Amino acid sequence: MTRSFVSISHFDFTGAMRYNMAGIFAYTWCVLEIIYRILRVLSKNGSVLLKPVRYLINIIIVITVVVALVNWEIFRYLIKW
Repeated sequence: MTRSFVSISHFDFTGAMRYNMAGIFAYTWCVLEIIYRILRVLSKNGSVLLKPVRYLINIIIVITVVVALVNWEIFRYLIKW
């Protein structure tokens, strides 16, 4: 996952996919979580912007978990060969 994050930071998305398919989703989740936390600190009563960002973060978390599990199953299958 770390190599995937480094590849994404260098805009090498194909390299990131080779290291870990869930890396792109996890990276996106981290960036959105940082944005959400900053908006939450800056808003006084819970801005209208916070709900859509929170929903988007939750969707990306689910996608990340699913892709990570699929990636793990593919890896386990390839090791058996």
